[in-house]
Amino acid sequence: MKLLAAILTATALAGALDAFAQTPATFSLDASVAEPGWISLSASGTPGATVAITEHSHRVAEFTLTTATGGRHHAAPWRCTRPTQTFTATETLADGSTQTATASVTTPACNAGVAVSTWPQPPRVGGPLQVAVTSTRPADGRRVVACAVRGPSRICHAAVLAQGSAAVKLVLPRPGIWRLHLNGYGIASERPVNAGRRPLTVLATGDSEIQVLDDEMSAALAGRARVIGEAHISTGLSKLGMFNWIERAQTQADTIHPDVTVMSIGANDGFPISGAQCCGQPWIDAYAARARQMMRAYLRHGAGRVYWFLLPTPRRANFVPVYQAVDAGFIKAAAAFPGQAHVVDIRPIFSPGGHYRQFVGSVNAREKDGIHLSAAGDRIALRYLLGLMRTDGTL
Repeated sequence: MKLLAAILTATALAGALDAFAQTPATFSLDASVAEPGWISLSASGTPGATVAITEHSHRVAEFTLTTATGGRHHAAPWRCTRPTQTFTATETLADGSTQTATASVTTPACNAGVAVSTWPQPPRVGGPLQVAVTSTRPADGRRVVACAVRGPSRICHAAVLAQGSAAVKLVLPRPGIWRLHLNGYGIASERPVNAGRRPLTVLATGDSEIQVLDDEMSAALAGRARVIGEAHISTGLSKLGMFNWIERAQTQADTIHPDVTVMSIGANDGFPISGAQCCGQPWIDAYAARARQMMRAYLRHGAGRVYWFLLPTPRRANFVPVYQAVDAGFIKAAAAFPGQAHVVDIRPIFSPGGHYRQFVGSVNAREKDGIHLSAAGDRIALRYLLGLMRTDGTL
């Protein structure tokens, strides 16, 4: 009897222990932002259970509770664009049953721990504006973008935060008040910067079409700009063996440092380029590539601006396909630099609908050769150009 009682007692005790073991502990989830930049997640539940944590259906952590409490130290980064972050944890027991728990946490403001400074103050037009970013967050490898904005102009540069800091260099092409925007890794900073004024340096260059225009421009911009004229008669982009405009453009950019480059060229073109005959698409593409190289040089990594004249229809019909191909090349090249390289489309003024026009109103706008603009025509073209430059905020 004593043996039977002992067996029954042991059986009852084992059943009670089994029942206790199958009773899951209360499951909970805790989130902490004690460490800048990171959210730590801690779960409390049944030892041996598997815990999976998600944020908006995206799994951020998974672990097994070796004791009643477990978690992840760097479970998720701060998301300053969504300051309140909610996590859902699912505990799965050995028998397949589950429990869930949630935790929400609000991260500090986006700019917490971030400092932005600029140098020099005030910046000078055409010189580098250094933007320094420091962060107390563990942000190594994170990308930040600094942009200077004024009217339609937007100049941006990206950098990577390494060892808690980054340096971004911008070059402001025109004087006046710009808005400096800094974004990335939750940073959202904006401040005004006033670029110091100085006369603009304008390079007026090209073939013979620029010769009278540069003098007219110098007189019109007296006191506001220093105009440097440089014409190379009978040259073009399709005959670099005679005069290499690609090399010359780089030299001009490196020595003159123009804030603005005004280019008029193309009337002498139409020669084969790398085996492509004028004036099909392969020739246009090759011509655009050369013009694009020149534009890139004149833009000086964002410090300059380009205004490139298109060619109005000439009198001689056999020249028309060449001029149309040249204009197509210029348009394609400028499209690679939106907001920086502009085509000056004077065709509707001097050749509306693609038809040659000798007179604009009562003004004799063309020379006898049917190609060049007259001095009066140059003044009309200049008024159009200056209006475009004022609209763009260059003047």
